[in-house]
Amino acid sequence: MTQGTVRTLFVEDEPDLREIVKAALGLDPGFVVSTFPSAEDALEGLHDNKEPFDLALLDIRLPAMSGIDLHHRLRGIPGLERIKTVLMTASLLPRQMPKGLTDPRGEVLGVIQKPFHPLKLASDLRAMLTRAH
Repeated sequence: MTQGTVRTLFVEDEPDLREIVKAALGLDPGFVVSTFPSAEDALEGLHDNKEPFDLALLDIRLPAMSGIDLHHRLRGIPGLERIKTVLMTASLLPRQMPKGLTDPRGEVLGVIQKPFHPLKLASDLRAMLTRAH
């Protein structure tokens, strides 16, 4: 997965940021990205996907359900129990995340701080995936 195809579920409520991330990850032909504007839409959209996702890239502050809550819901869905998650935020620094949450052996691989460098996004995500294996 780290050098091959990375099926990515991206959930972000800001339309412009959804487009930027989709374009940025599109620069790496190994990323296949499905975007959703909310946690609820993502959960509904999972029924239409025939292949499981490898990575969830989730905004922490989503309306109605946080990215952290969505992460826990995803891991309770058959076929996604081992999904890797990276959180995106403009409001928390990585050192402010709850202890253990960003442990590569744990549930969340890391945090992408907004604003981020679009040309480095795919390589940053691949590096997090590599560290997790």
